[in-house]
Amino acid sequence: MNRNIAIDILKLFLAFMVVGIHTVFLKDISLEASYLTQDGLFRIAVPIFLIINGFYFYSAISNNNSALWIKRLFHIYLFWMILYAYFWFRPSELTFIELKK
Repeated sequence: MNRNIAIDILKLFLAFMVVGIHTVFLKDISLEASYLTQDGLFRIAVPIFLIINGFYFYSAISNNNSALWIKRLFHIYLFWMILYAYFWFRPSELTFIELKK
């Protein structure tokens, strides 16, 4: 399946909306504006993400590519877990004993 630039731009805006949900967006300016954006408009971001992901997931499994899709997902997950492992564990020294602790 080819990339769709319009969906990529939509997902970028939706990502900003998710950040807006988790912050006190516009609360210092107006409580009404904060309520309308944070608890109103921005709440459509997560369901739209799920719809987009379901669309691409269906196309991945409908062509009998589910094993390839799961393998790719596992590689992406493994890459990010290895990348962030240092920040989670914070060993005082990079020795085998410290990593074992």
